[in-house]
Amino acid sequence: HCTDCQILSGGPFRWGTLIPKEAFTLLRGNPKAYRKIAASGSPRLLSFCGTCGTPLYGTQAENATTYSLRLSSARQAGTLRPKMQTL
Repeated sequence: HCTDCQILSGGPFRWGTLIPKEAFTLLRGNPKAYRKIAASGSPRLLSFCGTCGTPLYGTQAENATTYSLRLSSARQAGTLRPKMQTL
């Protein structure tokens, strides 16, 4: 619900799903990333496509254990239903 997520999603929040680091496999390409300080004070890395700018995932800047995959651009977005909300 932070301003950055609202700007990047064009809505009141950013939609994603958390997955463990060991379950994540990047199939191709090398995303670009920028580091930001979250409202909690934690450093985050936000990754995106360097060609078109599509947000891909966010993760802890150091010692990442999970990835928050950005789902708003997924082809399956219409079939996915939210199960929880995190502030």
